[in-house]
Amino acid sequence: MKEFPQLAKEGEITDPVKAVLDKHKVPWLVAAYLADGIRTLEVQKQPVTNQALLLLYNPGGKEHLNNVSTQIKLIKAKYPEI
Repeated sequence: MKEFPQLAKEGEITDPVKAVLDKHKVPWLVAAYLADGIRTLEVQKQPVTNQALLLLYNPGGKEHLNNVSTQIKLIKAKYPEI
């Protein structure tokens, strides 16, 4: 919460654990989570790509990346408006 003060100011989040139960607050937490990942990659001088972020939070290697990609395709097929 200290690194991302906008969570409290803009997202009105005071308790991040309880906030995950509120569908209006979850996007703020996801944004902070991804921002932290991007900062980590930048500090490590790594390229910031979708694959790099997937592997950062899902370190299961190529097989896991393929599973995540398959799930994304299934979600997009079922919910094209996303």
